[in-house]
Amino acid sequence: MLLPTLMILAASAALAPAQGIAKPMDVDTPPGIYLPDGLAQRAWASVGPTTQPSPALPAAPTPDRAAAWRLWGEQLASESAAQAALQPSSPAARRDLALFALDQGRALDAWSHLAACGGDPPILAALMPRLMPGTTAPAGPGGLVQPLPNDALLTPALPPRTPAARPGLLEWRSASLFGLRVGEATLALRVAVESTGVQVDVQHLSGGPASLRLLIPEPPGFEIRVEYVDWFRQDTLREPLALEIQPGDRVHTFFGRFLARPAGRPVGLPGHLPAGILQGGLHLVSSTGSSPQQQLEELSELQAAAAAIGPLLGIPIRASSQAPATASSAARPWSCTTVRFPPGAAGRRVLAYIASAIEARLLP
Repeated sequence: MLLPTLMILAASAALAPAQGIAKPMDVDTPPGIYLPDGLAQRAWASVGPTTQPSPALPAAPTPDRAAAWRLWGEQLASESAAQAALQPSSPAARRDLALFALDQGRALDAWSHLAACGGDPPILAALMPRLMPGTTAPAGPGGLVQPLPNDALLTPALPPRTPAARPGLLEWRSASLFGLRVGEATLALRVAVESTGVQVDVQHLSGGPASLRLLIPEPPGFEIRVEYVDWFRQDTLREPLALEIQPGDRVHTFFGRFLARPAGRPVGLPGHLPAGILQGGLHLVSSTGSSPQQQLEELSELQAAAAAIGPLLGIPIRASSQAPATASSAARPWSCTTVRFPPGAAGRRVLAYIASAIEARLLP
């Protein structure tokens, strides 16, 4: 009898929720942001209900992509030098790096930068609304976003990963916000990553009716294929979903069912760059499949990225709309690595992947 019992216990342990899963939403929970265990949660613990946020952040990313990449390169170089000298991180620099990461859709990197702001609760409080609930509206006391109008757009970030997470594997986890005020209502919001999709629950806590729009976050390496509102399948995909909320409603649910996205490229170790790139340099090639205007914009951003990345890695790097001719192997022992960027969102994901890999190398 002992062997079957041990087998049952082992199976139960394998099905147990991973560390960091939040409890179901409770209407008596005090207002605040509740994160899974980890560095971000420990940094956030320094923010109290009366913590006043630092001055308001920019309402939107700068349209000047060259300036954005230049600032990213400068802040990343400064933070890397500080780490090498065993100096503390600059909360202001990490705030800017977090905003750049969010602009690229790199929520997990943004949480890492937020965690490095732990010595400055006002900056933490100002930054949190960009992640939870995902809005450019200014923060109020305690990092809770100030009241939002009806039909406000929310783009919540995926919850940070916990220390128990295994690299390359999807981790079940959740984060919650209580005390979100939209229209006449006070709401609770819960974002959860599950085995087959991302679920966002919205619960009416008090007050009158409200309406909002929400974009379901998409995990890196996965593609949301179907979206639901209150378990009704939607005709649209990767667009904000509208929700009407009335007092006494049951919990409303957004759900995005995902599948693994083909990587289309080798998946390297965090912080590792191939020797071919470090020795032979990098050439970023923009797509020729987009419209002339879009191709011009994409090439301009690749050129700005190349200007920022080269000094960070100490390698020759350039960007163009045409791949180079094959160089003679006798001229140099390592040939230049060429990265071709597909048009549109797929190309932006590749660029975000490169930025994330460089941050992991310089800020381990």
